[in-house]
Amino acid sequence: ARDSNMTRINSSCTWLVQSNARSETLQRLQRACAENGNAFHTIDVVPFSPEMPEVMPDIDGPFVFYGYATLLLNAFASERWRPGVFFDPEVFRPSVYQKHWGARMLNHDAKILTVQQFVDGDKTPPTTRWFIKPDDDLKRFTGGVMTQGDFREWYAETQGRNRIGPQTKIVVCEPKTMGHEWRLFFVGGKIVGASRYSADGRDLPVPTELEHFAVESSSIWSPAAAFALDVTMDEEGAPRIVETNCINGSGLYFADARAIVRALSVWQEINWENERGK
Repeated sequence: ARDSNMTRINSSCTWLVQSNARSETLQRLQRACAENGNAFHTIDVVPFSPEMPEVMPDIDGPFVFYGYATLLLNAFASERWRPGVFFDPEVFRPSVYQKHWGARMLNHDAKILTVQQFVDGDKTPPTTRWFIKPDDDLKRFTGGVMTQGDFREWYAETQGRNRIGPQTKIVVCEPKTMGHEWRLFFVGGKIVGASRYSADGRDLPVPTELEHFAVESSSIWSPAAAFALDVTMDEEGAPRIVETNCINGSGLYFADARAIVRALSVWQEINWENERGK
């Protein structure tokens, strides 16, 4: 299932990385590009700007962007720069994952509601806690567990200071118990990098069962040619998908940055040559 030895071709891929990306990630990507022979440039991104930032120097060849929501959305909206992101905001949504992966999802029972529907809906008992997150991959707010009253108060207090409104869609479900979580990086249906999704500084190898489950799930459906898939075991020990993320902005954790850069670069180089050959 894994592939770390993809064949390079002549047209080298350029990496365009948001200048204020996490410093450790930026350094790892820059080092990986140097080791792989890829050009590396940083881009200054104005937060929440609807304008694509200036890209210097002019790129005449395949390229990959790495950054956050503003950069990814603007690149996707640009015909010129869209080939550099493996992203479509209408596809990278839990509501879409549910349709394709169904019970493979940890939160397969989630309801997709607008903020207004949840805030104005029938009041649930004040002690009932819900897992709530945005129905997109734009990190509008951090998902978490809270009561309906907590969410209502938070929404009222933060209106005008966040990126959500009455019609913003959210995922609402009962909180689930799960074990360790891993992030697997897919390119062309193959795993090219993996890491425990960890906040305590310890990596763990991906269980074979989870790896097979992830590959099988990607063969059923994938949101893009390249993406990051977060997987875990539920409280009964069954493998489940937590979510998927745009690979152009996913945290690397302990994953091999050089292998990921190489795989994405080769993919872009091959497709660039194919497009030019048409």
